Amino acid sequence: MSSNELKLILVDPDAKFAESVVAEAARHDIHVDHYKNMMEIGYLGRFKDYDVAILNETLEKMTGLEIAEYFDKLLGNMPMVLLHGNPSSILRDQWPRSVVSFVAKGDGVSKVLDAAIGATRHSFAEPVVGEQEA
Repeated sequence: MSSNELKLILVDPDAKFAESVVAEAARHDIHVDHYKNMMEIGYLGRFKDYDVAILNETLEKMTGLEIAEYFDKLLGNMPMVLLHGNPSSILRDQWPRSVVSFVAKGDGVSKVLDAAIGATRHSFAEPVVGEQEA
């Protein structure tokens, strides 16, 4: 894992999981701000301060996919990693353009951070290719 001072935003209601992500990221000099839900963030334009957004697919009022669809219009090229219990249940052609990968939370914190680091290298000039295996 390498960082070059990455700044990530994590939106996930699971405080214990978020603590693990923040702690592991800090070991690699990656800054992560955690919010339990979209309401905690307040101003959505704040997302522009980050390199990658990591969103839980199962949030209170909107799913991570719904948020990603909205952000495609609002933020354009903001790469996103969506966390899901079963990413294989979401067909690749249903992913919004900004979603670079789906990662199962059960795969662990390192996999989530690797996906986020990989998302920073994604070029939106090309079609999005996910990290998910077929």
